[in-house]
Amino acid sequence: FALRCVYIEDQRKDTLLYAKEIKVDLSRLSLEKKIISFKKITLNKVYFNLKQYKGDSVLNLDFLIQAFASSDTTPSTGPPLKLAAKKLILIDTRFNFIDENDTASNYGMLYGNLRVTNLNTEINDVRMFQDTIFCDIQKLSLKERCGFELKEFSTKAKLSDHIMDCDKLKIKTGLSNIDVQHLTFSYNVYRDWQD
Repeated sequence: FALRCVYIEDQRKDTLLYAKEIKVDLSRLSLEKKIISFKKITLNKVYFNLKQYKGDSVLNLDFLIQAFASSDTTPSTGPPLKLAAKKLILIDTRFNFIDENDTASNYGMLYGNLRVTNLNTEINDVRMFQDTIFCDIQKLSLKERCGFELKEFSTKAKLSDHIMDCDKLKIKTGLSNIDVQHLTFSYNVYRDWQD
């Protein structure tokens, strides 16, 4: 199926998400076994505007997360949810991450004011199991407002709340060409990346 001109606004009436087109080809759905599997997901001309407003401690996405969160605190006894996609494609996507509480100077790449354009990627064999995401990023390219351009990025990756593991990592920018057989980052929690 396909959805066109999808628009979601945050609670301050600003754009949270706009997608010109979302195409989804479902291959398997088993609610009993908690399996959702897609042949292909294509996101065309998507704009995702993630923002933390001045004085707020949560992101503008939080109201959606809370709306879908379960109030049941008893541990699940069934199998964990398994999500998978054979192919995920993003075409001409834009992504903003704006933290209005960030006081960093206005120079270089500002991680509290990221504005990514021309994000294009093809990712194969995306699987999510418990807290871990596995994927094969075939090609990824993007531009950031500060002038940084990622011309090519590819890897077989594993990402969890304590490890980022990359096989056959290739990164190409305007001034760099990196080719690494294997690279692993270990950390206690995602927040360790904030230093």
